Amino acid sequence: MDVKTVEGREDPPIMLVQLDRDLVTIGGSMLDRLEGVEDLVGRPMVDWCSELARIAADLPANASREVEFGIGEYRFAGVLRANDSAKSIAYDLFAMDITKAGRREEALELRERQVQLLMDTALDPVVTCDESSRIVAWNDSAADLFGWPAEEAIGATLTETIIPEELRPAHLAGMKRFLATGEGPVLGARIEIEAVDRSGRRFPIELAINPLVLPERRVFSAFIRDISDRVAAEARLVGSESRLQSALDAMQAGAWEYVLSETGDLLGAVIDDRARDLLGENAEMIPRDRSTIHDDDRGPVVAAWREASEGRSHRYEVEYRMLGPGDRVFWRREVGVLIAREDDDAEYEGKPTARARMIGVVQDVTHEKELEETLASARRLEAVGQVASGFAHDLNNVLSAISGHATLAALGPGLPKKSLQSMEVIKDAVARGRALTQNMISLGRPSATQRDRIDLATVASETLKLAEPVLGAAIRVESDLPTGLGWIESDASQWQQAILNLVINARDAMSGHGLLEVSLRREDPTGDSSRLVMEIRDTGKGMAAETVELATRPFFTTKGKKGTGLGLAMVHRLVDAESGRLEIESQLDVGTTIRLTIPLAVEGDRAGDESVDLTGCRVFLVEDHPLLRPMLAESLVNCGFEVVAVSDGAEALEQILTVDPTVLVLDINLPGRRGDDLASAVRAELGRDVPVLFITGNNDFDPPKWQRTDFLRKPFELEDLNRKVRGLAT
Repeated sequence: MDVKTVEGREDPPIMLVQLDRDLVTIGGSMLDRLEGVEDLVGRPMVDWCSELARIAADLPANASREVEFGIGEYRFAGVLRANDSAKSIAYDLFAMDITKAGRREEALELRERQVQLLMDTALDPVVTCDESSRIVAWNDSAADLFGWPAEEAIGATLTETIIPEELRPAHLAGMKRFLATGEGPVLGARIEIEAVDRSGRRFPIELAINPLVLPERRVFSAFIRDISDRVAAEARLVGSESRLQSALDAMQAGAWEYVLSETGDLLGAVIDDRARDLLGENAEMIPRDRSTIHDDDRGPVVAAWREASEGRSHRYEVEYRMLGPGDRVFWRREVGVLIAREDDDAEYEGKPTARARMIGVVQDVTHEKELEETLASARRLEAVGQVASGFAHDLNNVLSAISGHATLAALGPGLPKKSLQSMEVIKDAVARGRALTQNMISLGRPSATQRDRIDLATVASETLKLAEPVLGAAIRVESDLPTGLGWIESDASQWQQAILNLVINARDAMSGHGLLEVSLRREDPTGDSSRLVMEIRDTGKGMAAETVELATRPFFTTKGKKGTGLGLAMVHRLVDAESGRLEIESQLDVGTTIRLTIPLAVEGDRAGDESVDLTGCRVFLVEDHPLLRPMLAESLVNCGFEVVAVSDGAEALEQILTVDPTVLVLDINLPGRRGDDLASAVRAELGRDVPVLFITGNNDFDPPKWQRTDFLRKPFELEDLNRKVRGLAT
């Protein structure tokens, strides 16, 4: 018996049978599909369906039973009812052809087995859950990743196994929304999220979820990948980039990357913000094409770029000048390396294949270059200064002798007035020579600080005379510098340098012509200390308010390469050290006034009061210069001291015990032995700390920090010598 196919019919075949021991009636749509049905009539049930006959034999009267049986290769399912035994019809059978359904179940079972096999062999974890988030499938990779074996995971919920606690409410809400609307933000998408394993360890995963609708239910399959290594690598990369950026920030450098074609032309550029600031409008051009590079530096830059980009040099490294706004010149340093590309068949943004990339950094080195130039100038100046210093030292001795003898000569009785005036001219010339030699010595080495009471009016007057050659005839100088206003406790040479710096600044501000006014006055405010106020005023171009704010900062200059930015800063430091105040008043196109306010020294008895009795005070003078030694001795004798004068240290040590001096006056540069070494030996020989006055023509002497010591720098006035020795003696 075969089943016929009836075109256009999709309903399942139905069999209606009434049975006794023989087939009595067959009805329903099955008749359309069964061939040879007439052969079944009159035959015992056991002949055409022994399986059904066995079921019928065990079925009590008036009872029914669900049955499934086969006829040939076909399967049927239905209900068999046993009638009352008194009736002629023993059984009623209602059945339906389930052959195709059975095949579908087999196919579905096969498919499920195939899916499970794919899940079990998948390298990534695969987890399937139903609408209640209960796990229905769990492969071996999932067991390895999450630590839950399949027999424990299947039947549990996702929230009980792999979803972190704080993410569970969001998961349940998302599932509820999907069931209600059929929509879910994570379905069909690839997301990154955290999961948790059986031990409680949290780790990042990549997750893709796809819904699957089955006849009896909906399930969701999740394909999972542990991305811990990738996330850690990304974190290391971010950390590395952060450290690189920190290094670039510390260097004040910017980064660039240029992608080059086979011929070396630019295909693309990646420039960070700092590099854009440093390179300006040419930032996205390779160096050979930049228009802002100084003409004198263009050749070396282009040559260095060509060698590096063509692989003939292992790196691109160059320093060059760049023109900025207003033709201001900046220095840039660039360093780059060539990275060859291997994907020769690829395209870069739709253009021909890029052969290479050049990656590098750019740095602003303007300040370094300015410092280098300043240092080079300082070294040249130092070399000149060392020669000048040696010459000035010898000249100081000569000037000291001239000044001293002029002073002694002026003390002679009955000299004509004209002779006395000549002596003053000589002394004035010596003072100007002293300023010149002091500056010559300062070229070679800085001077040690020599604090003393000084008359600022005298220092300013001498400095203006010294500055006359550098000011020029086109600058008119007017000064109001009265003496006798009071003393300040400071270093005269430092004040001379400070006033000279301010005068030179004024000259530069006036471009070589104008009016320079220098004045000094005393202020005695009620309830406050007395002070001196010095003002240096010019009629130059003036400064804007923002420039005034920066004017005293070290290395700030408005003179470009001609300035060092140190002059006004040095003045500011000096005034601060003296507890004074520096003020700047300036107006564009009108001029500038620098005002220095300095406290006066506390009035009182000055060291070396001439009224002190010097009877019995003996000075031991050691000076090798033959012109100075007798002159210094004569001046001290005239002052009231007993004087023993020798020319070197050996002679001094031979006589020291017999002299028993009250004060030592020692030249530092003695033949064979320095004056400070001799002082130590004399003190040791005498067994007491005899007072010492050191005299020197050099700036590199720093007097020892002993009790009762002082020093004078040559050339000096005899009255300064007498005053200091008198102070040490008393």
